[in-house]
Amino acid sequence: MPDETSDTFVFFVEQILGGSPELLTGALNTTLEDRDQRLVQGVALEPYAIGFMDYAFYQRNAEIVNLLTINETTVTIDNIREGDYPFIRSLYLYSDANTIFSKPQTGIFLNFYLSNVNQATTEAGYFSAPILDLDRAEFTLMQAQGFE
Repeated sequence: MPDETSDTFVFFVEQILGGSPELLTGALNTTLEDRDQRLVQGVALEPYAIGFMDYAFYQRNAEIVNLLTINETTVTIDNIREGDYPFIRSLYLYSDANTIFSKPQTGIFLNFYLSNVNQATTEAGYFSAPILDLDRAEFTLMQAQGFE
């Protein structure tokens, strides 16, 4: 497992262990790693090991580790978009309309983000945001900037 300072560790504890990290940190044979590559090597070398890592890191190491299905659901773009795969962390950016209107640089940044997020996430090995969601966000941003 990633170490306790990792967002991946926190996500696992919240989603699987009901917010109780001691269930993992106190378990026998649990190894916490602060380096992703050591985590992968530990899983790859031990036939009964289970690791929890982000999908992009899995992709870079797919030749030595395997994905597990959860309730007969595998990680696919369709399963993620449909909400069928249970371990998804979405990235959200928030700003209120007053800030966007009064500080144009905020709106400029959000527009840049919305225009480039799918290319950047795909290049990084993550799943892209649905186009409909991006279109809604761009429309909401334009309204906050005073455009209709």
